Amino acid sequence: MLKHDLVTTLGGLLFAVSVLVASPAVRAQTFPERPITAVVYGAAGTSPDLFARAVSRLMSASMNVPIVIENRPGASGVIATEEVVRAKPDGYTLLFTSSTTLVNLRYVMKNVPFDSQRDLTPIAATFAPVEVLVVRAGLPVHTLPELIEHARTHPGDVSYGAAGYGSIFHLNGEDFASAAGINLLHVAYKGPLAALQDVAAGNVDMSFNSFGGLAAMVSTGRVRIIATLDDRRYRGLPNVPTVAETLPGYHKVDSWFAMMGPARLPQPIVERLNSELNKALQSPQMVDWMNKNVATSLGGSPEQIARMIQVSSARTERLVGQIGLQPQ
Repeated sequence: MLKHDLVTTLGGLLFAVSVLVASPAVRAQTFPERPITAVVYGAAGTSPDLFARAVSRLMSASMNVPIVIENRPGASGVIATEEVVRAKPDGYTLLFTSSTTLVNLRYVMKNVPFDSQRDLTPIAATFAPVEVLVVRAGLPVHTLPELIEHARTHPGDVSYGAAGYGSIFHLNGEDFASAAGINLLHVAYKGPLAALQDVAAGNVDMSFNSFGGLAAMVSTGRVRIIATLDDRRYRGLPNVPTVAETLPGYHKVDSWFAMMGPARLPQPIVERLNSELNKALQSPQMVDWMNKNVATSLGGSPEQIARMIQVSSARTERLVGQIGLQPQ
């Protein structure tokens, strides 16, 4: 009798263990069973928001559940990220965010309330914007060498607009100034669009910004694009040189977007979300979105975006130390 009870008890324990071990896989097989919330760090109408809505529609149709967009702008992505960090790791709360939040904040902001590599689970990279250097129409320069020479003969008088201290475009401005050996005046704005509008109005001399959304300003002659920031020329601007063609060795600050989840998100759910996101990115609808918004589709594995965060962190740490920025 005792032997029978022992066998029964052991059998029950083994069954319980098997259920616990299998539960992530079981959850993944039934995931998702209810609406998913996608928290977006950008305000409604911005590129991150428009992308999140476009790709979420495709993922929602494929998974047959609603994906509800929740815009949580502010504090360079801290507000949105904190919401996801606190969420239950079940795949029903996701984050669309940028390298500014995942990488830069650690080096330019005091007391960041999260560690992106500890408190979040990488799902996949999403897209990277094509970035350019634009100048106001009245600035007497038409090439990058002319701009550098103008800045050297007017030290501290040439201004550039960027979206806040420690943003991608602020760091790109300081990186460029350091590489060129010039002194530029940084003018901070709440967002990149406000900086561009002041360049077009002639209130600041130049800006480092995304090419998407610039067409109207360029076509009316209010701004001029004199260089792209990527390592290779952009196919849509074949006659516009890169910064590196004038300053060999120049490498822009990494700029990309990603989908993340809370820490400890079960691997089967990560794999499902990664698969759905990659499938959506490869669709004709998202290829068209990338072309219209002048961006490069990324995608890839969770391991690849985790590696991107590590590589970008090392580069940003070196740059911030080199140009002497202090956390604020």
